[in-house]
Amino acid sequence: MSSCSISYKMNGANINYQTTHSISIADFPNNAPLVNPSLSNALSEGIRDLFQRQTRLQMLRKGGDLEIEGEITGYTVTQGAISADGYASESKLTITIAVHFTNNVNPEDSFDKTYSSYLRRISSTTPSPAGKKSRLSELRLIFLLKILLI
Repeated sequence: MSSCSISYKMNGANINYQTTHSISIADFPNNAPLVNPSLSNALSEGIRDLFQRQTRLQMLRKGGDLEIEGEITGYTVTQGAISADGYASESKLTITIAVHFTNNVNPEDSFDKTYSSYLRRISSTTPSPAGKKSRLSELRLIFLLKILLI
C-alpha cells in the first residue's frame, strides 16, 4: 500500500496538509518612529485574510503549526517634486517590517527576515483622505506579495 502526500504550492512555498494543519498570525505592532494608527491593523488583517483565502490552514490565535509574527519598524514619507500650486507632486511612502516565521513541523524552515517596500505616488492635485486610504491598501498588497514571493 502506498501513500501520497498532498501539498499546496503558494509562490514557492509548499504546505503539506498531511502534517501542517494550522497557522497563527500575531498582530504586527507599529514600532516605527513615525506611526500611522491604521497601518498595524491593516497589515495584520491583510496577512490573515490572504492565508485564509489561499490555504486550507485553520487560523489559531496562538500555537499554530506555522506561526508568523513581526513588527513595523519603519514608516517614512518623503516628498519629491513640488508642483506650481505649492503641493508635493510626488511622494514616496516607505515601510519596513521585521518578520519572524516559525515552522513548528519543520523547524529548519523557520526564519527571521526584514522587508522594505515603497510606493511612489505622482499627483497633480492636492492629496485627499480617500487617496491616503487607497495608498495604504496598495502598499499593504505590495508587502503581502513580497512576504509570500520571497
